[in-house]
This record gives sequence, structure tokens and C-alpha cells, in this order.
Amino acid sequence: MTVLTCEAKTDVFAPDTHLPYAVPLAQPFTAEIAGCFGRFPERDLPPWTGGANPITGPIRVEGVRPGDTIAVEILRLETIGEGFFGTDEARVPVPIDAGCGVAVFPGGIALPLSPHVGTLGVAPAGAAVSTRDAGDHGGNMDCKLLGPGCVVCFAGRIPGAGLGLGDVHAAMGDGEVGGQGVEAAAVATLSVRKV
Repeated sequence: MTVLTCEAKTDVFAPDTHLPYAVPLAQPFTAEIAGCFGRFPERDLPPWTGGANPITGPIRVEGVRPGDTIAVEILRLETIGEGFFGTDEARVPVPIDAGCGVAVFPGGIALPLSPHVGTLGVAPAGAAVSTRDAGDHGGNMDCKLLGPGCVVCFAGRIPGAGLGLGDVHAAMGDGEVGGQGVEAAAVATLSVRKV
């Protein structure tokens, strides 16, 4: 199985960006996903200097051409390390107890885990789009349904699609009304096929 590290990341979906990773169609692959401030607990990464919501990638999906429709299936999503909320300078830790299936907030408040990818998309045909934004290319959707078992379809607009994913949440309400969910790094297993 192909394993993509979170060392190549960007904060834009763009049609002219170098695609540092490649994966075959219809073959599961694993991707490390840094947290929303660019950290990954098992790697000593240089400080992230881009914007928020760095995505792993972009990823070239072999065989995808402009005009193709692809289905991205999230097969597995496992958070890594401790979750948090707040800013990079004022982080509030949120321990994740995977065995009990909860995130434990200050004061002992435990909420059920519902890991999902907040930002998922492909390169647009036109101008670059920040990973903070959503559009017909996908992007920062912050939908808690984008977890294991979910299939999302995208229109390929460039050769290889330019797939990217990031901004994982261990738990979140119905969107980020308060600014964020329980931010976390993760390892995802996905598969992409043409439809």
C-alpha cells in the first residue's frame, strides 16, 4: 500500500501546483495528515509558515483526466496524539481516549469521537483557492459526515486531479460555529476510483 507522509503539504488548491505524490486508481493508500497548524506528533516537522488548514498533497491520481468524475472513499481515519482547540499560541489540550471513544475536555466533559476530514478537494480549473475556503472543488467543508465509509465525488479539472486532504477533527458539532472542532493529526486510508 502506498504511504504518503505529511511532509509535502500546501494551503491552496491550485491547477498549476506541483503534485508531489502519486497514487493509482482503485488501490487503497494511506496518508498522514498534519493538524490544522501543521504539526504531526510522530514527526519533527519544520514550523508551518503557510495559512491554516494545511493539506497533505496535492496528490496526482494516475489516470484521471480533465472531465473525469472521481469518487474518493474514506476507508479508515485514525487520530494521532492529543487533540486541541484554540489558536496555535493558546492551545487547549483535549485528550483523546480511543479505547472509550471519547475526547475529554477540561473539567472532565467527555464527548463521543467522530473523526472526520474537514478539508477535502481537488484542484480547480481556474484561480487557486485557499484551503480555508469551500467551492465546487470541495475544500474546507467541515462536515462531520466526511469520516470512514463516506464517498465524495469530484470533477477532475486537471490531469491527476490534484487531490488534497487535511483539517481533521476528532469530534465536532454540526459545523464549526464556535470556530473549530477538536483539531487533530491523523492517518487516513482512502481509495479513489472513476465513476
